Amino acid sequence: MRQTGKSYRYSTSLAGTGIKPLGLQNPFANSIRGPATINQVTGPMTLTNTGLRSKDKKIISEANRKDRERRRRKMIVDQMKTYNEMEGKRREDQVLERMKWMAKQEEELVYEKWRTEQCKNVIIDNRKLREARYDKRREIDTQTAQWREEEMLKAMRDQVAREV
Repeated sequence: MRQTGKSYRYSTSLAGTGIKPLGLQNPFANSIRGPATINQVTGPMTLTNTGLRSKDKKIISEANRKDRERRRRKMIVDQMKTYNEMEGKRREDQVLERMKWMAKQEEELVYEKWRTEQCKNVIIDNRKLREARYDKRREIDTQTAQWREEEMLKAMRDQVAREV
């Protein structure tokens, strides 16, 4: 395109296509008054001013539909990602809770094992003490029995000696 005068010239590639130029004015032509807005230059944007027809409306609505569908799919994908992240976090929390519970159970088992060992040692010590008491009692009983036998033997000897 070349700038000449008050309007822009369009390339000749539009010639014969049936497309009419929009008739834009040069926005710099009135630069003394200040910059012109798009509505002052071309008028309000409407489908007829932009050269769109009903066929073009279908293209726009099809583009809008595709864009809406793309946004919807993106939203669904984002929701799935968020859901999967939340589900992963929930599973991770469950695993951590399970591991904490298992660690607590292990601690309780260690304590129970220690307690059982202590009880076992007490029982063994008590058994040894009881055995020692039994041995001592047997020894005392044996000594008492020997002493009685010796006393009876003395008494019999004295009695035999008196009789003779």
